[in-house]
Amino acid sequence: MPNAGLTYAGAASGALYDGVSPLYGTTISGLPHGVVFELSLSVDHTTWTETVIYRFCAQTCADGSDPASALLFDRAGNLFGTTFAGGDSGQGTVFELSPSSGGTWSETVLHSFCSWKDCTDGAGPVGALIADSEGNLYGTASGGGSVCNFRENTFEVRYGTVFKLTPAGPSSA
Repeated sequence: MPNAGLTYAGAASGALYDGVSPLYGTTISGLPHGVVFELSLSVDHTTWTETVIYRFCAQTCADGSDPASALLFDRAGNLFGTTFAGGDSGQGTVFELSPSSGGTWSETVLHSFCSWKDCTDGAGPVGALIADSEGNLYGTASGGGSVCNFRENTFEVRYGTVFKLTPAGPSSA
């Protein structure tokens, strides 16, 4: 179930798609917790081939599960994205996929959500990431964050966060 947009090398800088470079995307489910895939055009430009480059929850779900957003492709050829679930607390991750020798990719979890007290760092990220020129990543999480108290009611609600992930670690707004 692909439910997010595709990306390609140069997309983050605003370069138009050239029509032949590989495309990258995610499926929120499948095998059974989602994948990152590559679509490559054949040499004669007549057919596309799908290659799964990463399977989430292959052994444990600490790497994340259910990627629900489009990927971000950086200038170095790395892909960044979020998973809605999985991670250390089961509340999602920010991940990086880096190309390795032999056409394989290696995954690094950059942040597991709900790792701060009361999930103030967010939970369940669903939107695509953006990056700035310093390499900081920005995104949104659908849950967690600060508590909103309602005067007439006795319940607390957490409506999510906007987060910034720096090479030094995460912060929430």
